[in-house]
Amino acid sequence: MLGNDVARLVSGRAEPDRVESGAVAPDTNLSLPDLGMLVHDLRTPLIAILGFNQHQMIVDDAETRADCARKIDIAGRYLLDLVNDILTLSKAESGKMEVRQVRVDSMRLLQDCISVVSTMSRAKTVPVALEVAPDFPAEFVGDPQKLRQVLINLLSNAVKFTERGVVTLRARPDLLSGMICFAVEDSGTGMTPDQVSGLFQPFHQCGRQVERQNGGTGLGLAISRSMARAMGGEITVSSTPGVGSQFCVNLPRSLRSAEAIADYPAPHRVWPANIPAGPPRAGQDNILVVDDGALMRDLFSALLTRQGYRVRTACSGSEALQIIARERFDVVLLDQHMDDMDGPETAQRIRKMESVAQPLIIGLTANVTDDNRAAARAAGMDEYLCKTTAPAELARHLHNLQHQRQGANGATR
Repeated sequence: MLGNDVARLVSGRAEPDRVESGAVAPDTNLSLPDLGMLVHDLRTPLIAILGFNQHQMIVDDAETRADCARKIDIAGRYLLDLVNDILTLSKAESGKMEVRQVRVDSMRLLQDCISVVSTMSRAKTVPVALEVAPDFPAEFVGDPQKLRQVLINLLSNAVKFTERGVVTLRARPDLLSGMICFAVEDSGTGMTPDQVSGLFQPFHQCGRQVERQNGGTGLGLAISRSMARAMGGEITVSSTPGVGSQFCVNLPRSLRSAEAIADYPAPHRVWPANIPAGPPRAGQDNILVVDDGALMRDLFSALLTRQGYRVRTACSGSEALQIIARERFDVVLLDQHMDDMDGPETAQRIRKMESVAQPLIIGLTANVTDDNRAAARAAGMDEYLCKTTAPAELARHLHNLQHQRQGANGATR
């Protein structure tokens, strides 16, 4: 049963493999060796976490304990990335991947992708160039988050495997097919046709080597292909050993504007707008953490206390309502899924409590989706964040939301 479940989780839809400028499709079945490889990938970081944790509990040397903590963090992040990647593949292959259709600023998206990999490229002294065809649309309709993830993954791989030369991101329209093409070209090691034929298969050895020897989970390419298909497109590959590779992301050309990019300014962004930077107001903010998991309550309590907040915890929605009726809170962090009363229902009941000062309500979940976010907003939540948000990022979100609320309250006075 477990084998079948995992096979369904990571299996793909079979199509003939094509190498030169062709799409690469995954095998439809997860073999027993592949299943063993998956279990191995899950077990290895767990063993590392337990081992280093046991070691740091018996040593007195502060430097050794700090080194163990760093390695636990690395292993934990890898494990979380792997689980997230498996869940993403599960959504894609079951047809449940949500695809947004919004207006996309072409240059902003492309320059964002270049910016993300710039640190890596500078460290390797491998420049990343951007070339945009004059007739490429200034705007198109699509899912910017998924396209950004695909392009960043391809650019990262290109930089990793290019020791000298340049990596280029090209954007051009394909007039014959009516598609728009985003091509990532490198002058790296290149691949043989046999290597390319299995490149996008989950847990295929070549794909694993491409990513895992550089710290990846080995699933990024399979996820990129799944995302491209979910957006109505495809990824094609051409590669020559010793010369380099080209990955092309081809997407439908749905345009909001026929304006072409010929002479574009650098993007100017200030975020968050009109919100002062700085740490939270230590000792002034009361936060209620509501989660039915004791470990998560302890974790958020420790992290937020260290950031200067006063923290109380509740193990259920009903307990949270009782506490809020007696005490004033500036912020409530609310778990999405709880046994007695889920996050949205708890938020709705808080908003109906007319006798209490209404707090900021921030939903927390391990699985942020558009549907979950919409349900959270409808229930009266002010924000909806992933539980894996870094402590500093969470503190910044809290700080910014509070200033936004203060500004709105001031404007209505």
